[in-house]
Amino acid sequence: MTFESFVGPSLRDAQGHLVNTTTALKNIRYLILYFGAGWHPTCRGFTPRLAGWREMLQENDREAEIVYISLDHDKAGFDSAVSTMPWLSVPYSSDHSSQASVVGRLCNLFHVRDFPVVVVVEDTGRTITTNGYGSFLVSVCV
Repeated sequence: MTFESFVGPSLRDAQGHLVNTTTALKNIRYLILYFGAGWHPTCRGFTPRLAGWREMLQENDREAEIVYISLDHDKAGFDSAVSTMPWLSVPYSSDHSSQASVVGRLCNLFHVRDFPVVVVVEDTGRTITTNGYGSFLVSVCV
């Protein structure tokens, strides 16, 4: 199983360019899927904390990368949200419910009903946790 099967063939990098998923996630063992929306107050508070945690991972050569799965209502909201994020994102889609869209498929697969949600997937395709948001808060606050 490849990460491409989860997030699609292309991702948006922090500079706004489309990049090949396989290339962008080369040598990554853990894919961290961050479901959120820039307009949501909890996500706005959580994103900077997640960015700090990601920086620590990068400094310690952890084989993990975050991919933002947008549940923003429109492209302008998506663009505003990702402008503050140093990681990859699934390109914006207004279709959050359709099984045909990457976002809709992932929301259905991981039963995303509210956000933020953080899902961690291993490169084997095994889901490590669907409660990464709760686990993150516990590890940071304890």
